[in-house]
Amino acid sequence: MTNQYKGRARQSRKRVLTFRLSEDEYSSMRTVCLSQGIRSLSEFAREAIHRAMYGDDAGCGVMGKIRELAIRVDDLNRAVDRLAAAPPDSQLDVDQSPKSDGILARVSR
Repeated sequence: MTNQYKGRARQSRKRVLTFRLSEDEYSSMRTVCLSQGIRSLSEFAREAIHRAMYGDDAGCGVMGKIRELAIRVDDLNRAVDRLAAAPPDSQLDVDQSPKSDGILARVSR
């Protein structure tokens, strides 16, 4: 693990997060901290949480997955709107294209 967040501006940290570790987990964390030059277990935990939430690259991590899900929900909402607006005698097919602008495409009989 690299200490990529070391250059971030120091922010006042007022919240405390507490969790329990086994002796083996604690020892492993300390070993990683020492070998990677991480100043403290707190810094290690903050970096791990930040990576889990935001990822190392754009689109990775929890926040990237939430954005991806929001896009898919929007696509589904548009598809439902199309279904609701379609005349009863029309036929709709599912568009199998992963890059389509919507999920359903109207097909005339």
